[in-house]
Amino acid sequence: MSIKIKKGILAVIIFLTAFIYSEDVYAVDYETALQLQQIANENYYAVLNQQQAAANAAQAALQAQQNAAQAALKAQQNAAQAALQAQQNAAQAALKAQQSAMEAALKAQQSATEAATAIQLASLTTPQVDVVCDTNCSEQNAMLYGKFYPDFVLVDLSEQRAIFYKNGMRVLADNCVTGDAKKGYHTTVGIHQITFKDTNRTLKGSYGEAFVKYWMRFTAGGQGLHDAGWRRNFGSQIYVSNGSHGCVNLPRETAATIFANSYVGMPVIVEN
Repeated sequence: MSIKIKKGILAVIIFLTAFIYSEDVYAVDYETALQLQQIANENYYAVLNQQQAAANAAQAALQAQQNAAQAALKAQQNAAQAALQAQQNAAQAALKAQQSAMEAALKAQQSATEAATAIQLASLTTPQVDVVCDTNCSEQNAMLYGKFYPDFVLVDLSEQRAIFYKNGMRVLADNCVTGDAKKGYHTTVGIHQITFKDTNRTLKGSYGEAFVKYWMRFTAGGQGLHDAGWRRNFGSQIYVSNGSHGCVNLPRETAATIFANSYVGMPVIVEN
């Protein structure tokens, strides 16, 4: 065999060997690449899962933080509301206690005033006023009482007259209406004293309610001098069938004058 043929056969063998070898290498590299790709994919998804888990954890932490903030805010609001309610309750209790104390003090003051008035009344000496007259007896009696008292109101039941003296001087005289005789509401006869004064007062009793602008109480039972805006007429025999419940009803201007010039402790003399 010639040398040229031998070289040709060798070249063919080398070519075939290289071809076969390159195919094997190619096959091995492809498999490896697939495996590497699969590993890379698995790693990629693992990283994605880790990122998702981290995002979920961050979301949960954020939600927990928001829940905690809301709970803290609600607790703060509840605490503020409870504190405000407690403050309001304390203020109301303090106000109620203050009102109760003021009412108790007022009652005590009124009781003390009535007690002092009772002592003063007990020490009063009733002047002997025996006037023999036919008409205008109240005026004559008032002049005699003026020798004992510089300031007083004389209420004459028979004449239905009220006469007011101040500093020994006759200030006014006017008709009045006293207790209803037929119903047994008699105005108490005797020497009394004004024990309490008030304005714009609503009187309450068995008759219901009556608003007066000028109120001057002179008996412990609740009789007093006051205006009677519901009456058009005073004096005469009105008291016999349409009298008061014991108080002395006066025209408003007359009551206003007496109120402005009278004082607690001033005598009120009621006589027949």
